[in-house]
Amino acid sequence: RMLGRGTGRYTFEHATTHQQALEILAESRIDLVVMDVVLSDLPGPEAIVMLQHKHRGVPVIVVTEHTSEGMLDACSKAGADEVVPKLGIDRKRLTRAVDASLANLYRMRAREVVSRADHASKACYALVGAVFDGGGPN
Repeated sequence: RMLGRGTGRYTFEHATTHQQALEILAESRIDLVVMDVVLSDLPGPEAIVMLQHKHRGVPVIVVTEHTSEGMLDACSKAGADEVVPKLGIDRKRLTRAVDASLANLYRMRAREVVSRADHASKACYALVGAVFDGGGPN
């Protein structure tokens, strides 16, 4: 389901199970996952590991009522970019976490594009150099 919330800066997809989340990720371009630790079909840390394995590079923010040190540590070790306590949730903190995770993702993507473009231009220059040096196809 498409849900518009807040300021309209983001479009949301909603999943109630890990399997639904994986299906949405496979069918749509998703830039960020915000999830609860408790999904109906898979514990949070395991779900984070699976998401990171199948969709490497997609940031994960966990919003949870389970704020024990063990759970927070397990989520971080599983690959969560940020863990935000649900109890007394601070909307500004969550918004900052979303903005920061997306900014990091977009910077990473931009670096990849520049790197690919640099590699492609070097390959073109090498080919042009080979042609002018008489090393091109006859």
